[in-house]
Amino acid sequence: RFVKFHAIQSLFLTGLQILAGVIVGVLGLVFSMALRMVDMELLAWILILGLRFLLFGAFVVLWIIAGVKAYGGQWYKLPLIGDSFLAHSHAVVREFCRIGNNVILQNGVIIGGDGFGFAKDNAGHWHKIVQSGPTVIEDDVEIQANVCVDRASVGETRIARGAKIDNLVQVGHGSKVGEDTLLCAQVGLAGSTDVGNNVILAGQVGVAGHCKIGDGAIATAQSGIPNDVAAGAVVSGYPAIDNKLWLRCVAVFNRLPEIAKLLRRK
Repeated sequence: RFVKFHAIQSLFLTGLQILAGVIVGVLGLVFSMALRMVDMELLAWILILGLRFLLFGAFVVLWIIAGVKAYGGQWYKLPLIGDSFLAHSHAVVREFCRIGNNVILQNGVIIGGDGFGFAKDNAGHWHKIVQSGPTVIEDDVEIQANVCVDRASVGETRIARGAKIDNLVQVGHGSKVGEDTLLCAQVGLAGSTDVGNNVILAGQVGVAGHCKIGDGAIATAQSGIPNDVAAGAVVSGYPAIDNKLWLRCVAVFNRLPEIAKLLRRK
């Protein structure tokens, strides 16, 4: 079903206000004429009430027109939202976005904000690239506080069924997050990242743009992923490498000064 944009709601309510004002005024005159008696005080109160409805309606119409002009004359197209949707305070679902069933948005979530897309001209100035693609959130997704899932410039940004996203995660424009995938706190996905199904990206993992992370892969905390990750792989560190290799490397790091000293002696 469509979630009604507040301006359209206001127009509907304004129409009711104006209609009520006209009906009140007409009924007052009709009853006065039918009874062949005019109570001037009663008629005055009826006309004042009707005028109040009309003036309030006119004020709301002018407010809506001013708001539309402030947005360049463009109305937001209504987002499409499924059943059992729960959005806590300050959550935002922008125009054209689509939300499935049983979705929870915690406080401060932004669905469909503009992706970070700019192009530099010959003079060295940055110009905005229009971000016209929607963000799609499938069924049974929970997105926790202050997450941003940007809209796409081309195509769509998609969070697949059953995915869970922790606080302060950034999902760049055009990215795809697979089914039942976990994105832990402060994960950052650059634009057009493709994350497979049942993936776990632990806290503060960063993924470079246009990378593909295979199904069932795991990246441990603070990993930096500049390249594709095979399905089922467990990676760590920066640049992210096989977790077992990374553990051996870490064991050596603390001994590097000693090893370097021995090499110099030889």
